[in-house]
Amino acid sequence: MQQTVTPHGKVEESKSTQIKTLVGSILGYAADGLDMLLLSFVLVFIIKEFGLSPAEAGNLTLVTTIGTLVGSYLFGFLADMYGRIKIFTLTILLYSVGTALIYFASDYSHLAILRFIVGLGVGGEFGIGMAVVTETWSKRKRAKATSGVALGWQLGVLGASVLAALV
Repeated sequence: MQQTVTPHGKVEESKSTQIKTLVGSILGYAADGLDMLLLSFVLVFIIKEFGLSPAEAGNLTLVTTIGTLVGSYLFGFLADMYGRIKIFTLTILLYSVGTALIYFASDYSHLAILRFIVGLGVGGEFGIGMAVVTETWSKRKRAKATSGVALGWQLGVLGASVLAALV
């Protein structure tokens, strides 16, 4: 990351780095919001396709949430040890691969395991994405930047709603 030192001795990231971290984190949060809400919209079809009971259907959301909790802690810890960008990239890869493999799920167990993996990626991305933004933006603009990141989730939810209405 490019840094400059102000006349007062403070280190600041370049505007380009700030924008990249902000956009990347907003898009990550948006993908997460889209995924979580889209699951609720397609759950009716998943129930029918896999012949799930109401409890099994509800558990798909539960295993995703548990994965998110575990991923938040695990990847936050790993990010501090091995670097935020490396682990952030890993969480996005985990989320993406887990989401893609859901297409090939053949039964409830496979689907639940993949939803847990997606949750791991989502949880890891949440904390690390916000941390990267707070580290690259100045104190003066940090609240605005992190508010933008948080709005990413709502953009994803809105996208899921529009997508569900169109499809």
